[in-house]
Amino acid sequence: KKNYIIAEYYLNKVRDTYAVLADHTLYYYAKSLLLQKKYEPAEENYFKLKTEYPDSIFKEKAALEYADLYYITEKYYSAEKNYSEFITAFPASALLPYAKYQLALCQEKNGKYQEAFSNYKSVWLNNPENEYAKNAFDAIESLVEKGLITAFKAANEEIYKRGEIFFNLYWYKNAIA
Repeated sequence: KKNYIIAEYYLNKVRDTYAVLADHTLYYYAKSLLLQKKYEPAEENYFKLKTEYPDSIFKEKAALEYADLYYITEKYYSAEKNYSEFITAFPASALLPYAKYQLALCQEKNGKYQEAFSNYKSVWLNNPENEYAKNAFDAIESLVEKGLITAFKAANEEIYKRGEIFFNLYWYKNAIA
């Protein structure tokens, strides 16, 4: 219900009582703090969850939200590091296109234009159905317009592979295009 103060009260109340749910309460407490824009305590709680409960069912979400926290607070080097760690730790995640896109944004902010281009390109080519694919292509065009990278022209094999992905998803009009 987005009533974070009440949620915080109850999470604190049960945190020490139910040890079996400690990672649950810690995750939701950290998320509540993040949504309240209480970034410092949120960071502490995400870090605690990451270090004290490495096998938590929330480790994937928490790792990404931890990286997001750094992005939101404009600590792009830390965000870049944490998005990279997420991609390495969760290579089969459904959240991978988002993580790669965010990583590319950080790399662009950090002046690593070729690395940003590679990640934008990866999202556009390998996840064409994802909502971040168009944003990634727009970001590539922006980098080209600013003269930060050379013009992008996908190879025939890359376009074909992208078409196959659309075809396998039954998005035939996109596959034909």
